[in-house]
Amino acid sequence: MALSTSGNAGIGVAAVVLTAAVNPGTATGTVAFRDGGAAMPGCESVAVSGGRAQCVTTFATAGPHPITTTYSGDRVLLPATATTTVDVTATPNLFDEIVERHPVHAGQRQH
Repeated sequence: MALSTSGNAGIGVAAVVLTAAVNPGTATGTVAFRDGGAAMPGCESVAVSGGRAQCVTTFATAGPHPITTTYSGDRVLLPATATTTVDVTATPNLFDEIVERHPVHAGQRQH
């Protein structure tokens, strides 16, 4: 089993897609996604379809998030696990970003 991510991981804003690939593509069963050992809401038991199980999520805290997936196995394949780390960045304050791009100086009139 392999685990991959896509999307930009920012606190609470950008969705990240976690994809667990199980070979062969005819595999059945489920995949559980965990963040640092804690179950990820909505991703506790994702059905494998076409050899893949996906979890779309956001993160509430910045920093590294160790993601572990556990495949249940089926009548042909044994259970398996895979891990990766998602580095979540702090989202800049939108007001600070606007001021940085368009500063207003003392005595200057806003248009």
